Amino acid sequence: MIEEQTENRRWYIIHAYSGQEDRVKKNLE
Repeated sequence: MIEEQTENRRWYIIHAYSGQEDRVKKNLE
């Protein structure tokens, strides 16, 4: 159970970071 929560959290962080990165690139253009 604990391992599953950690995986979900990692997924969330990666997705949130990727979305932010795209937003930053658009702002820089």
